[in-house]
Amino acid sequence: MIQCKPENLFRLLSDLEPKRKIQALKGASQRIANKVRKKAVENLKVSGLKSNQDLEKGIKKIIFKKQVGFRVSIATKTKKKKYKGKRNGVRRYGRARRVLTDFSLHTTSQGKELPILIWAEGGTKKRKTKTRTKIFVRKRKGHSTGSMKPYRFMRKTERDMNDRITAEFRKAMEESIIRTVKRYGHK
Repeated sequence: MIQCKPENLFRLLSDLEPKRKIQALKGASQRIANKVRKKAVENLKVSGLKSNQDLEKGIKKIIFKKQVGFRVSIATKTKKKKYKGKRNGVRRYGRARRVLTDFSLHTTSQGKELPILIWAEGGTKKRKTKTRTKIFVRKRKGHSTGSMKPYRFMRKTERDMNDRITAEFRKAMEESIIRTVKRYGHK
């Protein structure tokens, strides 16, 4: 059995191959990022915003490649998929075309895809339409289109996890290093 003290931890880590060091440290980051993301999804569900799987997929965890650490945030980047077209209401993916799909988007009842999580976190200011422009006057008068209240589910997640995250991350790193040393041994 390998026992771990803080001074022994560095020695154990230095005895590993470079590839195994990265594997041990990224494994710890992955586990803690999963916990933080899970907490963010829980806060989204209880925030009062009508949530579904599409919205929950918009909360992403990003494990840093060149550093030890992670980030959990609202994703806005698109994911590329190859799309063949629609046949009998079923989407078929293949070589024909590339379609950008964004999992942080929410499809409204009108069929529009909107990045609702970003707006839900901070809220939106009051907006209204115009009655006239330089070129023409609209038939309908300008009117208020409303605003969205801030739900602040990510801020709540940060407050909840901020005090425990360092201790949990340290513990996860120790466990991950010990597990890697047991599995792959020394150089």
